[in-house]
Amino acid sequence: MIATPFMVLLGLTPAQAIATAKFSGFGVSAGASSRFFKEKLTDKKTVIIFSIIGAIAALAGSLTLVHFRDQSDIIQRIMGIAILAIGVPMLYIRNLGQITKHPPTWLKAVGFFCWR
Repeated sequence: MIATPFMVLLGLTPAQAIATAKFSGFGVSAGASSRFFKEKLTDKKTVIIFSIIGAIAALAGSLTLVHFRDQSDIIQRIMGIAILAIGVPMLYIRNLGQITKHPPTWLKAVGFFCWR
């Protein structure tokens, strides 16, 4: 939510900023997803659904940027509105699809004494 607008402020075109953020985000997401799957902390169905939606949205966004590359002012406004519309709700539903695991009591006790 911060990197793409920051890159635009630094002078990159919206297309370059989004492409850079998407490319780096792919690696981060792949690494995080593999860890969550390994630890069985996610609901695979939810992850698959959101991955498909994300891929479609990324493709649509890229094609839109190519089509409207001459109207960068409009694209910058749309990006700002989209980031706010998506980012703010994500602050409140950040645990969607995660399964809560409670550590055993002995591990909590060890953690308490290590923390002190």
